[in-house]
Amino acid sequence: MPGIDSTTAFTDNFFMKKQPIALCVAFILTVCGGPCLGQWYLGGEAGYTRHTFGASYTFVVGEPDAYVNTAQGFEAGVIGGYTLAGQGPVSLSIQGRVAGNTAQWQLDVVDEYSGTSQGGPASLAYDIPCSYSFSLVPGIRVGSSARVVAELGIGQSLVREVKTSEQSTRYDHSEWTFSYAFGAGVHQRLGKQLELRGTYRYICCGSFSYQGVFPDGTVWEHVTDTPHTHQVCFGLVYRWK
Repeated sequence: MPGIDSTTAFTDNFFMKKQPIALCVAFILTVCGGPCLGQWYLGGEAGYTRHTFGASYTFVVGEPDAYVNTAQGFEAGVIGGYTLAGQGPVSLSIQGRVAGNTAQWQLDVVDEYSGTSQGGPASLAYDIPCSYSFSLVPGIRVGSSARVVAELGIGQSLVREVKTSEQSTRYDHSEWTFSYAFGAGVHQRLGKQLELRGTYRYICCGSFSYQGVFPDGTVWEHVTDTPHTHQVCFGLVYRWK
């Protein structure tokens, strides 16, 4: 079952990376120096997202092919976590994020395949409507109220790739894929409890494959994709002890 397989893959990847994550936490906490003060935070962010789908095709008959397609849209999410900061300039946050977006790539085509008389009109729709992640967010204080931060995370993204047709090949693939998240940004304090954030984030999904079949059930194509996403978001969070 796709759900069980994707959950197992996420768990396996997480525990494979548990040791370097723990070492990273220990190193940053050591750099903080002295006793660490903690704060919880919760807020939201919104902005621009751009998905890139790089599907490659192999066919029963004919040469392989590949396409790169992009989709742009609005992104919004909820972020929350816990920040540790010592007397020095270095801080470390452990952050969770859940988000959704409106970006969807769509195309209407007329398929013509060498080696078969089958084919015809078809409609394609690809999207990554939602995702979640868990990240380490190390930061360095700049001035009295701002921090420059990095973001290193893992999570899962829901990828959907659908092709509908009455005459040509069709598929309907939906999968929660393991993903990496890398980002950077600036956090600006607005008083004691509010914080304004600007973040760039890159999300790379794991590779997956599926088959396209004709209406009679004949397998004709094998599709492999490894989507990725670029995001620019601005947010506001509330902090408390």
